[in-house]
Amino acid sequence: QRFKSTASLIRQAIYEKRPILMTHHSDCDGYSAGFILEEAISQLISKAHPRERFADRLVTRIPSRTPYYDIIDATRDIGFFMTASNRHGERPPLVLIVDNGSTPQDILAIQKVKLFGADVAVIDHHDPGTLDEYGQSVICKEVLEHVNPHLEGLSSYYSASLLAYIVSSYVVDTVPSLIPAVLGAIADRSDVPELKG
Repeated sequence: QRFKSTASLIRQAIYEKRPILMTHHSDCDGYSAGFILEEAISQLISKAHPRERFADRLVTRIPSRTPYYDIIDATRDIGFFMTASNRHGERPPLVLIVDNGSTPQDILAIQKVKLFGADVAVIDHHDPGTLDEYGQSVICKEVLEHVNPHLEGLSSYYSASLLAYIVSSYVVDTVPSLIPAVLGAIADRSDVPELKG
């Protein structure tokens, strides 16, 4: 359900011509997940807005060096989308945090981008910490959607690239490339049944 809800959020942003700003960890898994999502988003932008002259402004992908969404990342992202807003009158973006964003360490940065009007969704596989009686993490209460295997009783071995592959399959009606998904999973030492078939 979280996969479909997150894909719906992405699709809604695309159809509304709301910019999508994706930030991902700058390791193999993060890059692989980012490429998969960017490809799906770009395909749907082309289908939904075939005559849009500035379609390249509707999706931006920025790697993050820190293994969590840092306040420095948030400041950079705010500067980026506020500049776009001032120059082109664009709305605050949907910020997708990929292969980062699930831990209490990420809260302050997420809250900061929200202060400037951005909505946030997280696609990550790192341990979010203690869940409440409803199976929600602290991050679930800060973002619109949170895809994480731990929320489903699964482990971190389901890498961000595998999660991105599933989300992307709901974003656009073409099958995403398996190569970056498997590459990211292997680089992150994933050990899940899906990789053994």
